[in-house]
Amino acid sequence: MVIALIFGRALSIRAPVAVPADAFVTLRSSDGKVHAQGLRGDVVLEGVTGTVEATDISNAHLHVRTLSGPVSLTDIRDSHVDIHSVSGSVNIHNVSESSLEVRSESGRIMYEGDPGTAGRYLLTS
Repeated sequence: MVIALIFGRALSIRAPVAVPADAFVTLRSSDGKVHAQGLRGDVVLEGVTGTVEATDISNAHLHVRTLSGPVSLTDIRDSHVDIHSVSGSVNIHNVSESSLEVRSESGRIMYEGDPGTAGRYLLTS
């Protein structure tokens, strides 16, 4: 999040925000990191060139959009996950029992972990 421009230099701040786990959350950034953790509601994460991360998400609808920023998902369970990246890499670790759709026009998609016995996985690059 850009706070101010001083002498042509951007200052930024890291501001953790606590919300109820089942809240509707939208986080956007043009070039800074976006990180969501421990949520269960509708979660929308959007970035242009910055990193987008989601960890420990369950029973959620997770929507991730990036232009060229990398995406990292870790420990996502029983969720509907929709990721679209134009050219950023997408790294998925331990996403299980979920409906997962990943589309990347030219970025790399990597999946590690056990998908579990239920779920639907569609990875397109």
